[in-house]
Amino acid sequence: MVNNGFPSKACANCQKRKIKCDQSKPACHQCVKAHWSCPGYRSGVDLCFRDETKGVTRKYQAYRPKRPRMSASDASSGECSPNSNALSPDVSPSRLDMDVMTRAVSFFFSQYVHRPLASSERFQPGPFEYLPSLYARSQPDGPLVTIAHAAALASFANAGNVPSWMQQSHRLFGLGILKCRHALANPVDAKSDDVLASIMLLGIYETIALKGRETMRAWSQHILGAAALIDFRGPSQFRDRVSIQMFLQIRRLIVLSAYQLQKPVPFSLKKWSTWLECADVGGNCEVVHLSNRLSEIVEILASVRSLIRASQTRDIIAVSSMLLPIDSMLQSWQDQLPMSWGSRSDPARCLEDCSLHSHFEGMPFEVYPDLYIASLWNNYRGARILIHETLLSMATSASNTTTFDTKQLCATINLLRQMTAEICLSVDYHLRPGPNASPYNSSCYQNEIATDSIPGSELLLWPLFMAEEPLHATNRRQLLEIIDVDIYNSSGYSCYVKSQRRASNFSRFSFAENMLLSLLVAAILDFCWVTQSVKLPVVDLGYGLHQAIAYNDSLDFYNFSNIRYVRAPTGNLRFTAPQPPLANRTVQNGSSGGTCPQSYPVWYLCGLALLSGSINSTDACDASLIPKPDSTEREDCLFLDVIVPKQIFADASTKQATGAPVMVWVYGGGFTFSKKYEDGNPAGLIQRSREEDPSGKGVVYVTFNYRGGAFGFLSGPNVQSNGTANAGLLDQRMALEWVQHYIHLFGGDPKQVTVFGQSAGAGSIMHQITAYAGLKGPAPFRRAILQSPGFEPFPSHWEQDNLLHKYLGLLNVSTIQEARQLPFASLSAANVELVAGSPYGTFTFAPAVDGDFVPSLPGNLLAQGNYDTSVQIMTGFNAHETLYFTDPDSTNNSIFVSSISSTFPGIQPSVANYVAQDLYPPIFNGSYPYASFYERAELTLQESAFTCNTFFLQEAAKLAAGYGYRFSVPPAYHGQDVAYTYYNAATAGHGVNATIALLMQRFFTRFALSGDPNRKGDAVTIPVYQPSDKILDLNVTGLDVVADPNDNARCRWWQKSLYY
Repeated sequence: MVNNGFPSKACANCQKRKIKCDQSKPACHQCVKAHWSCPGYRSGVDLCFRDETKGVTRKYQAYRPKRPRMSASDASSGECSPNSNALSPDVSPSRLDMDVMTRAVSFFFSQYVHRPLASSERFQPGPFEYLPSLYARSQPDGPLVTIAHAAALASFANAGNVPSWMQQSHRLFGLGILKCRHALANPVDAKSDDVLASIMLLGIYETIALKGRETMRAWSQHILGAAALIDFRGPSQFRDRVSIQMFLQIRRLIVLSAYQLQKPVPFSLKKWSTWLECADVGGNCEVVHLSNRLSEIVEILASVRSLIRASQTRDIIAVSSMLLPIDSMLQSWQDQLPMSWGSRSDPARCLEDCSLHSHFEGMPFEVYPDLYIASLWNNYRGARILIHETLLSMATSASNTTTFDTKQLCATINLLRQMTAEICLSVDYHLRPGPNASPYNSSCYQNEIATDSIPGSELLLWPLFMAEEPLHATNRRQLLEIIDVDIYNSSGYSCYVKSQRRASNFSRFSFAENMLLSLLVAAILDFCWVTQSVKLPVVDLGYGLHQAIAYNDSLDFYNFSNIRYVRAPTGNLRFTAPQPPLANRTVQNGSSGGTCPQSYPVWYLCGLALLSGSINSTDACDASLIPKPDSTEREDCLFLDVIVPKQIFADASTKQATGAPVMVWVYGGGFTFSKKYEDGNPAGLIQRSREEDPSGKGVVYVTFNYRGGAFGFLSGPNVQSNGTANAGLLDQRMALEWVQHYIHLFGGDPKQVTVFGQSAGAGSIMHQITAYAGLKGPAPFRRAILQSPGFEPFPSHWEQDNLLHKYLGLLNVSTIQEARQLPFASLSAANVELVAGSPYGTFTFAPAVDGDFVPSLPGNLLAQGNYDTSVQIMTGFNAHETLYFTDPDSTNNSIFVSSISSTFPGIQPSVANYVAQDLYPPIFNGSYPYASFYERAELTLQESAFTCNTFFLQEAAKLAAGYGYRFSVPPAYHGQDVAYTYYNAATAGHGVNATIALLMQRFFTRFALSGDPNRKGDAVTIPVYQPSDKILDLNVTGLDVVADPNDNARCRWWQKSLYY
């Protein structure tokens, strides 16, 4: 091996006597003293290698099978005679016949690159299929040709057992290294295909000519050197098919080498891999995609093993949590393989002919469609062996074995046996010659050389040596015999395989450790009948890996919590549109997440306190009601949760499954507070969806955080010139787009997404339906359920800028950029203070018209048809939405007019007067739906902020069937229906009418499953809204179809937006 073992620089006499040599010239001191003729010193090139010729010869003779001796006639009838200098083992390397080199190159290409198919002049390609064309066009004295000759001669020397040829190959190899170094010093030459191929050939030479376990490590070092050169070559390396073929092979070998060396995959490989598309390869897209996916998984394994190695941890629980999710990913990869990739048994070629193989006796060889697929299968098996051998080795050093999961260790042992057996049964077939193999007639050593192995099949040897590693895979001696005997006949590999076989003390475990492991395994095997506990699966999102944090055994679903769907909106990303997440291939399980900053109006907290009875009068309504910031509040809060039934998730790995419907919840909270999990547990919804789904599988549930308050809804010209208005709405859009791109990985169908939400969440959905005025394609969902859709239209640009200046003033800065430099605590405190002083019935922040995502108010866009008309609509509102949103002091007309001005700051006095005198006149004789000043104020706020929105949506949904209901269960105030939406056994008896709750859940889940909330034969149904404008009234006193009370002149006036 190159520079391995620090070869002696002493003269030959001193080396034999094992004494110190002063290396004096022309004769060393020891030789002068002994009156010997000093033989001098080897050249620098010779010092790169140890001369293993004698050792190789001894090993070859020891393992060389007995073969029939050639008769004299046989010897003389060949193309060459016993006196031929061309093939004489005693020929001087300096006088090497060029005919030998020609034959060696031909032999090398046929065994390592490609070989002619018997039926035609075509070639069966190997992994180095690019090499012949490069070799043909390279300079004869260049590094590629020189190193190719070295590798060719080494393979020919191994096949014929000619030590002098091997010695000459060493010299050519050293010369090739010097030429490589010279080429790398030239920036132009360094980017050539010849140089990169030369480095690949250096690794090939290592595996052919040298010995010992470190050979594999040396090969890997050459491969990682090629990775550095890939980065230097840049995009020019994709200029033609040959370059692309070389890159693809190197990419696979780099990943393989990385996990062999327990090193992360070089970033250069990730960067330039993105330049390749399937069309570039010109091959089978399915093969390319599956190969890339395996490389990605193995890359993760390499990184994790590197981390484990660096941390030196021996905690098997911690290591298991890192490795077992990767093992699950590998199993998922295998499940996706097409049927055509499977192996077939060859009963005619089984191991029963070799009495040494007692463990595999009678088992047939496994034959794969081609070498590349066989290699992929064994790389997969090798990766799983690495995972489980690591776990098994840690079990031996654990001080308290009772903490181990014995079922998992039992499964580990059985899997190691399975993986190693499958490797042994696959590699052997592709390496050893078939029964009709024809000899290589160009050599006098024809009886020693067979040429029926598949080109490049030496790549399959790595998994085989890996299969030798596991202590309990099978009897180790039997494995060694498989390596030494069965693969012996493969041309060019006999000496190579013998030299690779490790000494008997290769075990990484001490005798005591082996004894402990044997006892432990014996105990574990007694429990192999126990059903293995459910593994928490890992989903590969491309940019990251996420593991389920929990499995609900009673309800049979996984919880994938706190999945990052955008980049953290911190620093310079504050007050801007969300950005795609950065790549992080470390497995995340959602144990750490966060909630977005919360802020509450004092009037809102006062209303809740009065309803709950914690205070008795409004005199106690002050800033003391504001809760202290929660420890989970942070800017880095944009995460989502996916709750998926186990059967749906399992179907995600099958091609036949079409995917399950998806329900995405958007929480409310006045655009200033709340969080994704606050509204309730979706267990009841999921259970109802299973009951209503003919397949019994149900739906996938998703919910997410989005920015609120100043963090998500600052707006106005100054914001838009230095950031983005409506950032919170854009967060929502990114979450919905995430569902479109990734929900299929969990078993969901992106074409069957239903968004549902309440209050500000439903108001957000309304903005999502009308986003970009419908000019940027369909919405990222098919159906929408809007419960009390609410928002207060934000005032003019002047008011928007004024709010910005108030916020900046609280921060004691003058620009948004300065605010970006402040600590989060300062920004949050200012946000809390600003929202706390909101006028009664308002929240200070809300979506604003920005000319882009919100080109106009949603009511206007719906009336004009500027929205996604394909979305199916279902709406609901509560009978007394603004029961505690209304100022209790609304007791006269002047207060009413004042409240209109505070709610709509940009309203003109004449318009405010029209609202007070004509739209909602102070007439309490029963001709209007209010009987007092308070009820008048309540209805005004209810219609303008909530219920009229449902009318706008239903009127716009004339082209598609819309459905509506009114929630009238007393007291029917805003938000009361959320407990019904999330009803489950845990909430039974908490003021929720179970009959109505179950009915609502059935309506919702049926709508999500099919677009129709009704079932044929049901006693209670929701009527189609058009053309009669009818809705279903839900009340404890009855379930009745009624006219929509929002179909009135007041709502039609509000839709004109004359107040804005």
